[in-house]
Amino acid sequence: MKIVVDSNIVFSALLNADSSIARLFFYPQKPVDFFTCDFLKEEIELHSEKLKKISGLTDRDLNLSKSKLFDRIRFIDYKLINDQSWEKAETLVADIDPDDVSFVALALDFSNSYLWTGDKKLRAGLKQRGFKQIINTRELMKLIEKLDE
Repeated sequence: MKIVVDSNIVFSALLNADSSIARLFFYPQKPVDFFTCDFLKEEIELHSEKLKKISGLTDRDLNLSKSKLFDRIRFIDYKLINDQSWEKAETLVADIDPDDVSFVALALDFSNSYLWTGDKKLRAGLKQRGFKQIINTRELMKLIEKLDE
């Protein structure tokens, strides 16, 4: 199963390594592959001081958390996403949240994938427009549990 993760999921996992969001990245022996756009690393670096302040993590601890988390995520160059996926994603997110266009485009680019987000406005807006490849944390937990059945 391919899961595209957006910024808020990665930030949440870094802010609280004991959260259910963070734990989902480390389910042992589950056929789940996590993907995101490569620029997310830069976005995290840009906000590293804020992350440290909110989480109370030291530089060393934050770097360790990033390293562990990044080992579980495959970062995809956004230039590799095909034009059709970009065009459809731009239409879908136009008046919802244009900042998330790359995550939606990446999810569209993969077959049998989901966009994992905690953004309720994005999720509701995309579902209203017929985009079914979007899940929240609770739904992802249920999907992963079903893999055992």
